[in-house]
Amino acid sequence: MSQPILHVSTTSQFKKVMDAKEYPGSFWQPVPGEGYFNLGYYSQKSSKTPNTSVLTAAVENDDPEDPVLVEPVDFNKVYGYHGFWGSDGESVSYTAYAPVAPANYVSMGMIATSGNLSTDMVRCVRQDFAETGQISGQLWHQDKDIYVWGVEISELFIATTKSDEPTQAFLPLGTLDQARSKRTLGRWSVTGRTRRKSAKV
Repeated sequence: MSQPILHVSTTSQFKKVMDAKEYPGSFWQPVPGEGYFNLGYYSQKSSKTPNTSVLTAAVENDDPEDPVLVEPVDFNKVYGYHGFWGSDGESVSYTAYAPVAPANYVSMGMIATSGNLSTDMVRCVRQDFAETGQISGQLWHQDKDIYVWGVEISELFIATTKSDEPTQAFLPLGTLDQARSKRTLGRWSVTGRTRRKSAKV
């Protein structure tokens, strides 16, 4: 059987999850290309439509008994706000969730939703197809209830309920090499099993 190949691409298309004008931040669902899946969602301080791109992934020659991309087994609720905000009393409704990855997989970003929650919203990545990333900094926070952080290069978000910077972040394998070699990320492919080192959880 051929080795599985992880294809990584970007998307600059987003659907609004929550972008109240006076709220400290906003959440956006990436719209991946055909055959690709989200690895997490995007967040920013501005309520304007994002002018950026995030990483998405697809798999070729996948092994059904040991797939490269899988749905999370569950979600952990990080924080939710449902009410009115600002001088105009604008309606704000969202909940941020952390995907729970199966054993030997990692989560690369979190999601937020103002509606129903489904494990199909995001994919976790097998460890040997992942590498360690870094937090780019705090994007925004609401009082002392939620702190939202960015992941370097992938542009996905991680949310916490404490002001301490998260200690872990992950990227698809090959992202760092791609970022070093090109000013802008395009598409690339990797075979994880040929690498001796994988992301440490």
